[in-house]
Amino acid sequence: MGTLDQRTTSSLASEFPVPSLEEWRAAAARELGGADPETLRRIVLGDLPVEPLYARPAAVTRHGRAAAGPWLVEQEIRLGDPQAANRAIRDGLARGQTALRLLIEDDLTLEGLQTALAEVEPAAQPLSIEAGAAGGPALALLAALAEERNVPLEALEGAVGGDPLAELARTGRLAHPLEAAWDALAEATDWAQRRAPSIRTALIDGRPYDEAGASAVEELACVIAAAAETLRAMVARGVEPDRAVDAFAFSLAVSSDAPLEIAKLRAARSLWQLTARAFGGAADGAACFHRAARSNKGGAEEQLGAHGGAGVRRGCGGL
Repeated sequence: MGTLDQRTTSSLASEFPVPSLEEWRAAAARELGGADPETLRRIVLGDLPVEPLYARPAAVTRHGRAAAGPWLVEQEIRLGDPQAANRAIRDGLARGQTALRLLIEDDLTLEGLQTALAEVEPAAQPLSIEAGAAGGPALALLAALAEERNVPLEALEGAVGGDPLAELARTGRLAHPLEAAWDALAEATDWAQRRAPSIRTALIDGRPYDEAGASAVEELACVIAAAAETLRAMVARGVEPDRAVDAFAFSLAVSSDAPLEIAKLRAARSLWQLTARAFGGAADGAACFHRAARSNKGGAEEQLGAHGGAGVRRGCGGL
């Protein structure tokens, strides 16, 4: 039995008139027994409308192609106790975890990082280290560890840095002035792009806003505003716009409602592309997120993240 290919399907479709949106509305009303289709309109994720009918102009425009490679599975592992962190890391990798995300809670030493990554090859999987407001010291420790283990810096992949604006939103204070954090970020970005080009240094975290009660729209507004301010500070310190855009990684809160959350990630991607263009950055460089999301809504964190949070990450071109 034969199958219909795309050309055959298109040929058959061309034989029928294209119904207008008004005709679709009339057909929907008949199916609803005369009721107005607008009664099916609903609000989700706080204040996002879902219409009962969509026409072609409302179709999502996908920018770019799907990123190569599979989605990565990671868990947030806190480094307060390096030995406990090491056990969690090795257990997670043994059970199918494919990326590492480490959270610095206190002052981290090289010895502490060595202990946490004992019997773990830092270049064998993407590695991210979240360092609160400033990631320069963590980046230096990772570089020292790589040198000690004879791991080329070029082989490291992931993100090492912090989000001072998210830290300020979360705690209400910073250990150092914001301008000092921007200076350190520009310096870390310059070093990483010369020595470890697969490490991103500008981390933008939307979770503090979500955890404070922000809707999806409000979280995206805060994230893009924080990203724009961070990008502005980097460019002001001499980082070329394209290079600055390449340094960004994002974390967004998601729930188990996959279709709606994918729509949110698509919106975030488009907003970030517009922001990057406004600063003179290339759209292609802004097309992907290093980390797409962290699951922490509706009990998902308890189900997925025994060590504080679980998530998946990949370039958002595949969404």
